[in-house]
Parts: sequence; C-alpha cells; structure tokens
Amino acid sequence: MLNTNINNRVTLFETPLGLIFLIIMSLANWRIISAWSVNKILMTGPKMNEFGANATTYLMFSDIVASGEKKAAAECRYQFRLDRWNCPEESIMTQKSRLSATQEASFVQSILAAGIMHTLTRRCSLGHFSDCGCDDSKKGKRGGHNWLWSGCSDDVRFSARVSKQLIDSLEKGKDALASMKLHNNEVGRMASIVDCSIKIEKQL
Repeated sequence: MLNTNINNRVTLFETPLGLIFLIIMSLANWRIISAWSVNKILMTGPKMNEFGANATTYLMFSDIVASGEKKAAAECRYQFRLDRWNCPEESIMTQKSRLSATQEASFVQSILAAGIMHTLTRRCSLGHFSDCGCDDSKKGKRGGHNWLWSGCSDDVRFSARVSKQLIDSLEKGKDALASMKLHNNEVGRMASIVDCSIKIEKQL
C-alpha cells in the first residue's frame, strides 16, 4: 500500500490503478480532451480486420473497453472523493466531442486509456487471447539476491499496441487539439507500462 500526499492530504492507493493515478498526475500535461463511451468506440473505432480478428474477438475487445472504463471511473471517483469535482459520471461517459481545457478533463482521458490497457494486459496474462501470451524478455536474467528469472511477465507490448489502435483511432483531426488528445492517451499507456515495470522489478 503506497501513501502519498496530494493536495495536502494523505491518499491510500488500494487498487491496481492507484499507482497509475500517481504516475499520470506526474506525467500529464493538462490539456483539452475528447471523452467517449463504449458505443462510440464500437461505431467509429478500428475495423475488425485491423486486429486480424473475427467478430467474436472484436466483441471481446469491446468488453475489455467497457471493463477498463469501469475500473478507471471507479478509481477516478475514489481519488477525487474529497474534492468538489469528484469525477461525476457525465465526465466519463459524455458523448460531447470536446470538453473545456481543464486538469480534470485531461486526467479523465488519461486514466481511461490506462484502465483499458490495464484490463487488456491482465486478460492477456490470463490466457484470454490466442494471439498474445506473456513477455519472456527477462527469462534467464538475474535479479536481486542472485534470483534467476524463469517465468514470464505481462505482455505490455501487446496491450499497448491494441489499446493504441482502439483509442487513438477515434481521433481524426490533424490540428493541435488532436495532438493534445493523443498526448493524453499516450500518458495513460505510459503510466500502465511504468506500473508493470515497477511490479516486475519488485519481483526481481
């Protein structure tokens, strides 16, 4: 359990996305975002053949998006539970294409991206997909106390690639606003990668 002081109060990170929250707070530039829902992703997201998948697999990905959004929303509300703005439902699921340029709006997009990637990574490790497994890049390497790594870790490269296709494909713009949105998505993915790396190092 990690304790940290944010806005002059102690926050307890009790969920898997808790550390991701801290990383996003450190990495994110607070910019304009576009919030979206599962239905919007299914209507405007990447085509099935971009994943080389059939309809069943595509529906599985849509379920992952829904699960990732749910986790992100819960974590967001938990982290801001003592603030005036406490991550209300409309901030997560709004269909509006643009929101005001606020810190809260930018954080919402980043943590949604992190939640989706986190869910993808976990399900990949649990063997839910036939085209991804585990990352054995550390196999054979030695960690602390001369411990030999012989297993495999979460395949974050797979989840980063797929989540990038799922989320970034929604942005069709070519202007500065579009760049800001893509930046916030990337912050969420980076936070997930750093979170996984920290857990691996702790195991080593």
